[in-house]
Amino acid sequence: MFLRGRARAALWRTHPARDWKVGGTPLNDIEMGESEVVIRAGVLCVGILDKGQYGAVAYSLAHLLFELYGGQCSCSFLSGLSQMFTYFLQAIEGFTLGVEDILVRDDANQERADVMAATRVLGDKAASQGVGAKGEVTQATLAFMMEECHRAYAETPRIRAQLDQGYKKELNPATNSINSVCVPAGLIKPFPHNNLQLMVNSGAKGSTVNTTQISCLLGQIELEGKRPPIMISGKSLPSFKAYDTQPRAGGFIDGRFMTGIQPQEFFFHCMAGREGLIDTAVKTSRSGYLQRCLIKLLEGLVVHHDFTVRDSDNSVVQFQYGEDSLDVGKCQYIKPDRLRDLANNLEAIRSQETIDKSRDFADYKGVKRARKKLKEWKKS
Repeated sequence: MFLRGRARAALWRTHPARDWKVGGTPLNDIEMGESEVVIRAGVLCVGILDKGQYGAVAYSLAHLLFELYGGQCSCSFLSGLSQMFTYFLQAIEGFTLGVEDILVRDDANQERADVMAATRVLGDKAASQGVGAKGEVTQATLAFMMEECHRAYAETPRIRAQLDQGYKKELNPATNSINSVCVPAGLIKPFPHNNLQLMVNSGAKGSTVNTTQISCLLGQIELEGKRPPIMISGKSLPSFKAYDTQPRAGGFIDGRFMTGIQPQEFFFHCMAGREGLIDTAVKTSRSGYLQRCLIKLLEGLVVHHDFTVRDSDNSVVQFQYGEDSLDVGKCQYIKPDRLRDLANNLEAIRSQETIDKSRDFADYKGVKRARKKLKEWKKS
């Protein structure tokens, strides 16, 4: 059994690949490295098992075991993994997360501070691009243009989208620059000695967004895909000037959780958090009702003995289930690039006892007579 995980090759491999010095034929299609997983006859020959092999992804070990041995074996496999990992973390080697896993080196901090200082003065340039101004624009002219743009929000939503686009065009490169400087290149403890990065890269918990918000910056806060709106007074929050062009007045947070964020930034962050809670509450009821509608609509459909799909009133919906009588949930490995996995595990699929029983109960002579009659019937 063999599963490929080339997406994580750069993470696990610490040295470039080298030629084998023990003779033999060159390897084809797969490199014997830690980023590749090869299992033969129940033995892990090479590779590191992570979320790409036994996680909730397509063609994982659990799916392959279910395909080869059935549901009981795959359930026992997952239960065994759970017990083994729990025992490993509790009795053999503990796993903990410390402050040093999120600390950034001094040179990376200095570079981050320089990018932040350059970003804070980009407000006028971003605003002038958003309103479509050309050339040099004075502060008074820009303030007047911003006021006119915000007044036109209700009549022309397109103007607000243009203004937001101008800010994004200027601020996104700064956000990407800070993220690339701090994580993971600027961390004091590099991967894989950094337990937070190890946890994220292996797929156990967390994401890159969490690490960047802790060690780099929170970035631009968006509500419904837009920058936070302004009030009738022309302010996004009472602590800012009316029609302020600063990035932080429009929800751009250059602070991070490691060193703390300002009260205004915390308020913007709470806006995005509240939006997520509301979306979760609303979508739960909608998706539940949609599922109920689908189930009530399809509950009368049954595949009959003649392979037709019929409704509750015995009317034919399909003459063949799915037009090919194939169960979608059980044919994921009937593909050219996946048949190799089944071929490598042919002994697990093929049971000699089952084959012998099938031969004992098979009526070869009867099948031949039926084929002969069928040919005669077709000719007539």
